[in-house]
Amino acid sequence: DFVDLREEVTSGIIQVAGDHDHDHDHDDDHGPVDEHIWTSPVNAIAMSAAIKNKLVEIDGAGKEVYEENFNQLQAGLNEVHESFVSVVAAGARDYIVVADRFPLIYFTSEYGLNYYGAYEACAAQSEPTPKTVTSLIDLVRENNVPYIFTIEFSNERLANQIAAESGAEKLLFHTVHNLTQTEIDRGASYIGLMQQNAENLEKALADE
Repeated sequence: DFVDLREEVTSGIIQVAGDHDHDHDHDDDHGPVDEHIWTSPVNAIAMSAAIKNKLVEIDGAGKEVYEENFNQLQAGLNEVHESFVSVVAAGARDYIVVADRFPLIYFTSEYGLNYYGAYEACAAQSEPTPKTVTSLIDLVRENNVPYIFTIEFSNERLANQIAAESGAEKLLFHTVHNLTQTEIDRGASYIGLMQQNAENLEKALADE
């Protein structure tokens, strides 16, 4: 109730500008809703506020603690948000290439980024066609794209192929959906992982 849900994009090699301007070769059917709402820090703030409000409703005696904790979290999330705004504004290009499943529709929509990807959706079961992969390799080569993104827990097979044939390097965009035990043990947080994403995005959008 506190964020606008978006459908997964199902279109082979994808380019999206804004909310609905995307190329596709299928009927304009409504697809499954993408559940990765937290990839937008603005949505993460809304989610946190909703949780805080419910906690206050249930346990009014703890209101001061809940408010204080939320304010600290919100400050950190706002810093992350501003980092992304600055990175995108300063970027030499306005798109990213994701050589992996695509769970970033909320993120790209939040910051006005276009994107290209090979998979039909984050939950797609089928592999991209050779034609799609070739088109993506050509796009990276022709536009001198320096970096392509993978997501956590990926086998990186597609990314390795595209990198080998295009000369681009791989970068991680951590969706904060899955954490390794090592990340958990070292106290990895949403804010920390998203700040690393901002640093990687800055590299990807730079004119090299």
